[in-house]
Amino acid sequence: MVNPIQSPSWLAGPMQRLRDISTSITSGSPYSPGFAASIIEDAEALRGLTAEFLRCANAYTSPLLRLSPELLYEIAAHVVELEPARPTELGWIRLGHVSCRFRSALLSMRGLWASAVCDVALHARQDVLARTAGAPISIHLEDKDEDIDSTRISFAMEHIALARRIKIEEFTPEGVLWTHEPRALSGKEFPFLEILDISVIHRPHRDIGLLGADVYSLEPLHAPRLQAVHLENIFVPFRPENLTRLSLLRSQSFEDGTIPNQDNILPSSDQFLDLLERCINVKHIGLCNMIPDLQPLHLSLRHGKSIRLPSLEMATISSTMSRLTALWSYLTPSRRLELDLEPDFVDFPVTTGGFVNRDRLSFLPLLLEQATLQSLHELAIKVDSENFVTQCSFLRRRRATQSDIEKELLAYSKGHDVYAPAIDVCFFQCIWDDQVSLEDFIDSIPEAFLAAIHTLDVSGLSSQQLRRLFMRLPRIRTLYLHAPIAPALSVLSSSPPADASTTSPHGYLPQLRHLRLMNPRILARRGQGGICLQEMLDIASSRANASLPLRSLKTEAAVLTNAARSTFGSTIKRLEEIVPVVDIQTS
Repeated sequence: MVNPIQSPSWLAGPMQRLRDISTSITSGSPYSPGFAASIIEDAEALRGLTAEFLRCANAYTSPLLRLSPELLYEIAAHVVELEPARPTELGWIRLGHVSCRFRSALLSMRGLWASAVCDVALHARQDVLARTAGAPISIHLEDKDEDIDSTRISFAMEHIALARRIKIEEFTPEGVLWTHEPRALSGKEFPFLEILDISVIHRPHRDIGLLGADVYSLEPLHAPRLQAVHLENIFVPFRPENLTRLSLLRSQSFEDGTIPNQDNILPSSDQFLDLLERCINVKHIGLCNMIPDLQPLHLSLRHGKSIRLPSLEMATISSTMSRLTALWSYLTPSRRLELDLEPDFVDFPVTTGGFVNRDRLSFLPLLLEQATLQSLHELAIKVDSENFVTQCSFLRRRRATQSDIEKELLAYSKGHDVYAPAIDVCFFQCIWDDQVSLEDFIDSIPEAFLAAIHTLDVSGLSSQQLRRLFMRLPRIRTLYLHAPIAPALSVLSSSPPADASTTSPHGYLPQLRHLRLMNPRILARRGQGGICLQEMLDIASSRANASLPLRSLKTEAAVLTNAARSTFGSTIKRLEEIVPVVDIQTS
């Protein structure tokens, strides 16, 4: 007998069928194979129907499965970022196992499959390629954290003509991820290509093939959509007219030594200048060890032969001083630029040493026209003697309202959203001596660079060098001193020379109101390689007595020695009586 089952009325037919089966079993009627088979068929049908009911119940009651298609696409995009597909892991592809709706949504995202076609296991590549339905694919090979299987490299190289984005990054000497020579690509059709980004390792046996002098005159790729090109230690012929970003780099060093980069792997002067002149839409350009041996353009010829680069917004150029200077003689940018220049650049400065070069004193004057197009408000000078690097950076203010200025000055940190890079010059292999000193360099900075500077950030300068710098910057309101020691700090409480007409006779930086000490070592007593609390108190007092008071004195990541802790609280109270805002943050 069948136990009573609570069921809705629409199940009356199946319930009657169940009672008929039960009656047949209890009546003792002869066994029928056909009847037994029909019972099993009914059970299978009900099992499938039950599964469908449960699926519908989940789809109706689960918030996740009731999301709109737009939200499903958004979820998929985030999962793709967090869980990329790999040859050994499905990653985001597992979303297709959640529900039919997720699977349907994934299958409709052709670009998603196109981005993963080179990242899945060998047996799945053709299936994933089919799911792109002709959408341009993305190729990204990088051997920094994994060994790239040779079949994956071959697949990528065979399908580069279908790519929208190609990114190749070689990190290990053993792995060769890019196998095409420029001559084999010359004139080839790349109808979808928008981004070409190839960084390969220096390999002496193939450099002449990838960088021979003839590659710069090859017929370029036919890639009408190409917008961004980044080529390191390789050249692929391209048309520059439509580009918005261009980076051409040559390494000087590798793990085992120096690369003999000679002019035979660089374009000729005419080829190089012709390439630049055609970069009419380039906004960002980067050149590293790419400048050939140019003859500087004479001033009288600049009107007719200079290169204007009308769309350029940012330039990063690294080369020898002479070649960088020669290139700049050809450039006449028609707008304000963000400049990042690295004269005498080397990959590993600590290993090469340094040298004295008087041409460093005449380098900033070459940029005078750019300085007049800028509103320069912050100067940062850093001398790193250990690595033979001197950096001189000028920044402009993004916002110029008085309330913003006051808010930033009183802020604890520098507020990187307030300033934007303008002109950054970093001298590599740099040594200063008595004949060509840092003081001489400070004196060589044209007044146009310094006229509106009100924030100064310095690191690694001696007391004498600080005095010379302070004398040229009488309008400084905020000063950042990195790893300060007592002699450098004491400059703020000393008197300038009597003939120093650009500053107050009562002290350096007469408009200084905000002092920031970055990473100071605070000691209990004077003369121990840092600064002591009493010295900070003396500076605040001397400036207040000279009618040059500080409004705020703050530290960042200060190291407070155990011996200094005993007097810390009392000294801070005395400081607060002189300076309105005191914030000594210790690490």
